[in-house]
Amino acid sequence: MRFIYIIVISSLLTGCFGFLGIPVPTKKTEVTVTENRDIYPAVGESWVKVLHKEKPPCTYEKLGFIKTALAWNRNAAIRIARSEAAKLGSDYVVIEKTYENTFNDARVDAIAYKCQKTIN
Repeated sequence: MRFIYIIVISSLLTGCFGFLGIPVPTKKTEVTVTENRDIYPAVGESWVKVLHKEKPPCTYEKLGFIKTALAWNRNAAIRIARSEAAKLGSDYVVIEKTYENTFNDARVDAIAYKCQKTIN
C-alpha cells in the first residue's frame, strides 16, 4: 500500500498525469518567431492589448507564437504571454488556448500581432 502512495505522489510531482487533463509543465516559455517578418523594438507590457480568440481590429502582421510555461494560474500565464509579446514589439496578443489543471495551474498558447500603420 505504501508503494502505491509513493507512485501517486511522485507522479503528481513530476507531472505524469497528462492523461487526466493536467498539462505537463514545460521548463520555460517557448516563443517561435515567424519567418520573413519585420523586426520591431520592444514595447512596454501595458502597450500590448490582450484578446481572447479574436483577431486584432486592424491590418496586422503575425510576429510569433507563444507557449507559456506552467504558471500559478491563468492570469499569471496571460501576463507571461503579454510580456513575451511586448519583447517582440507587438500591439496585440491573442490567447488561442488555455490549459488549466485541477490545481489551478495554467499555461496558454498565444499569437503576437503588430498593427500595420498606414501613411496618408
